[in-house]
Amino acid sequence: FSAGIDLGSVQKVRLDTNLAVQTVNIQDLVDSRANNIDDWIDFDGLTGGGSVDAYIEVRETDDNPSGSPTWKEWKRLYTADYEARAFQFRLQMLSTDPIYTIYVTELGVTAKEIA
Repeated sequence: FSAGIDLGSVQKVRLDTNLAVQTVNIQDLVDSRANNIDDWIDFDGLTGGGSVDAYIEVRETDDNPSGSPTWKEWKRLYTADYEARAFQFRLQMLSTDPIYTIYVTELGVTAKEIA
């Protein structure tokens, strides 16, 4: 994500996201469990809980990104068609419960040229 995407000129592209996450209970330690292992719902603390969210944001410019570009506002990215020269991306992760965090297993964005 740090490099973004520079198409070299303004083009029409379809941006597709790839994001896979798990909710993790960071206080679920094996040593702190008192019940029998056969009764555990999950061994490694990856069962859901708490309120978490993860999503990719995008901003775009028609300018050369290595110069002094004017970027549009950040917005949540779903699969969508854009017409721009360059794109920047960032991952937003939110948790409303300090016991739960987000474990990212896949993260990416691809740009495919469209007519």
